[in-house]
Amino acid sequence: MLRCGYIDSARALATDMNVESMVDVEVFSKVQHVISSLLNKDTAPCLEWIAEHRSKLRRMNSKLEQVVRVQNAVELVRSGRVMDALLYVRKHLGASKDEWCDDAMKLMGLIALHAHNEIPAYKELLSAHRWQALADLFREEVFTLYQLPRQSAFAMCLQCGLSAYKTPHCTPGGVEKCPTCQPCAFALAEGLPYAHTVNSRLICSFSGEALNEENHPMMMPDGRVYGEKAIRELQVDNIVRCPRTGNMIPIDHVLKLYVL
Repeated sequence: MLRCGYIDSARALATDMNVESMVDVEVFSKVQHVISSLLNKDTAPCLEWIAEHRSKLRRMNSKLEQVVRVQNAVELVRSGRVMDALLYVRKHLGASKDEWCDDAMKLMGLIALHAHNEIPAYKELLSAHRWQALADLFREEVFTLYQLPRQSAFAMCLQCGLSAYKTPHCTPGGVEKCPTCQPCAFALAEGLPYAHTVNSRLICSFSGEALNEENHPMMMPDGRVYGEKAIRELQVDNIVRCPRTGNMIPIDHVLKLYVL
């Protein structure tokens, strides 16, 4: 919840569970404030956070401050204040161009051309999507600084469970009862390995029971397979109702299968 920005809900849950001392609510609250400010095109909270953690960021060889400064200069160029942008670069980016990031080098070309954004090389600098990219970069630097994994413990546990169910036949919306086929879960499972199964197990899709010598697999004319126990449950007067299609099928048209 904290990672997704639901700070108030997370704080209430931590209080209710009496685990406030184990949860970094204030850290994530400040992080979310910075991210919200960046998405609103305000870099002041981000620069304040950088100032508080400058020594650690320097040891990480972080380019976050430089990218933020470049974005501020880009906004000056966008508003037509080209000389102010040049002075801003001289003040905040330093004289050593060897330490500049790629965007800083492009920025100098943008300043020289007075924001002629029809040139493809500089369109990306003036794109509104850069604010989202800047917020994502800030989030990554926070995780690195606090040595947090990129994914939450909940997401990792969920992926372990999905991988145990995943088969080559899993698709979004494929099988209603398959957790991996659920559209909301398949996005997490898509890049995961398939379940390692030495011996296959056949399961009746109606009852959920295993298909074996005590519950033989039975095939409908349309190719759907159910357990013998399920067929008996669905049978009325030598007529079997298919639970998926609702079709009424004579019992003598249902064939017993043998698996080698």
